Amino acid sequence: MKKKNQYMAICLEIAIISITLLLGLTPLFKDNKKEEIIDISNKEKENNNDSFSSNIAFIEMGINSYIDGEGAIIKNNNINIIEGGTYNLTGNLKEASIYINTEDKVVLNFNNINIMTTGEALVIENAKEVIINLPLGSDNVIMDGDNNPYPGSIYSKVPLIFKGEGGLRVYGNKMSISALEGYEILGGELVFLGNNDIVKPLDNSKQNSIITNINNLPINKGISLIKDNSDNIIDFSSNNNYNNILISSKLLISGSYNMVNNETNENINLTPFQIK
Repeated sequence: MKKKNQYMAICLEIAIISITLLLGLTPLFKDNKKEEIIDISNKEKENNNDSFSSNIAFIEMGINSYIDGEGAIIKNNNINIIEGGTYNLTGNLKEASIYINTEDKVVLNFNNINIMTTGEALVIENAKEVIINLPLGSDNVIMDGDNNPYPGSIYSKVPLIFKGEGGLRVYGNKMSISALEGYEILGGELVFLGNNDIVKPLDNSKQNSIITNINNLPINKGISLIKDNSDNIIDFSSNNNYNNILISSKLLISGSYNMVNNETNENINLTPFQIK
């Protein structure tokens, strides 16, 4: 009798399962724990996108640019960064550009790069923020041309930060830097030259800058910024008679400064720049 009751119970359970499946219902005794864990995991991914986009890539720029890593692609020798991460760039890029379009934070380490083009040089369409880091001892140059459709040699729609201890020269046919949400200078030996007005850095920048309008820059001659007629702060040259200049350095402290034509040893600016 006991075996008969067990048999009938099993048959009844099978019948309930069959009817439930036919009706498309969820069995009352289904274990939902696995689905709950998957759902939580997906929510964590959505809430912590930065932790899922920590690419590290090395980009060698040249006639045939090469990428070692994830998050960027090359098309027509243009560098397209499409994911957040840290990108270590080196080499020379001619008649090509760098484009950034992602939802995440991007760090660009410039290791002696040289970008020269008749069009746009660096275009940042989208990112959480972009940091341009200049390693100690590096010397970097970015130059656009007459065919640049953007207002700046570096054009950014997102927050832009310059940091590090290396050098960066940016030459703009219109503006050197056009940053719609402003830019911070936390470090670097910077010289920005352009024909249109230079927008000053954000107030939370960490080092002083000299911004001036000048019309008599010597072309293809060495230029030095000198403090108190003795200390050489920074050297640069100009391939054009640019009208507007920004110079920024951690060495810019209280004092009087002049730009000097190294060939003639004459001051370029009529009156000294004063930093209090």
